[in-house]
Amino acid sequence: LDIVICNAGVMSSRGGLEEAGHDAAEWQRIMLINVGGVFFTARAFLPQLKQTKGKLAILSSMMGSSTQANGDVYAYRASKAAAANLGANFAVELKPAGIAVGIYHPGWVATDMGGSTALVKPADSAKGLVARIDKLSLSTTGVFEDYEGKPYAF
Repeated sequence: LDIVICNAGVMSSRGGLEEAGHDAAEWQRIMLINVGGVFFTARAFLPQLKQTKGKLAILSSMMGSSTQANGDVYAYRASKAAAANLGANFAVELKPAGIAVGIYHPGWVATDMGGSTALVKPADSAKGLVARIDKLSLSTTGVFEDYEGKPYAF
């Protein structure tokens, strides 16, 4: 096993601070999937990654970057910020073990989540992500960038 890709993500409640869909059950569901999924997947495969000095790729989102805040989709944005934060912390912890960690924004992809007006075709996102992960190394561990290599601030 040389690469583990953490790609869980759900987004359901949209709207501003007063939107009724932003309830405790929805926050718990989104956080457990989008953040807990990253943590528990990484932990489950850590023994194999240590043996191979593999790579850990975390699919976050530019919506998790503090530079992209615009007051909408709160649980999703917070969960993707937390996923990026996990990646940054994993990068520090796992570098001595020879494991490189990358955090990636796949683009606004035309999927069920992204919708039909999304700008990026799934194949283009996948091709770009493969290229990013291929270039990932211990010298770039902790990087947060999109599928084309554009860096994002945490």
